[in-house]
Amino acid sequence: MLSGKCDCDTSCAIYGEDRNILFSCSKFSLVMII
Repeated sequence: MLSGKCDCDTSCAIYGEDRNILFSCSKFSLVMII
């Protein structure tokens, strides 16, 4: 269940060059999973 501003499977992959976005999405997703 990944819900939020960024879909880590798609959006983050597209914007992977911006580590800030990737980190934020990963952290947000981790919180969502827990």
